[in-house]
Amino acid sequence: MIVCDDVLYTGRTLAYSLMPFFQTKLKRLQVSVMVDRNYRRYPVSADFVGYALMTTLNDHIEVVLEGPEAGVYLR
Repeated sequence: MIVCDDVLYTGRTLAYSLMPFFQTKLKRLQVSVMVDRNYRRYPVSADFVGYALMTTLNDHIEVVLEGPEAGVYLR
């Protein structure tokens, strides 16, 4: 099972979303993220990372998936 997220920041979203998977029998659980901001509050890490960005708390990451402006933007 691979769980995907757009931006891994504090790890809170992934920590809560992984809870149901711990109640089932899985052979392997991996995490994939498009952008890893490298700032954790929860013990969650990604197995597959598209971009790894060092950011500050004030930075904002925007992920656009469609159209001519598709991409990852640091604002």
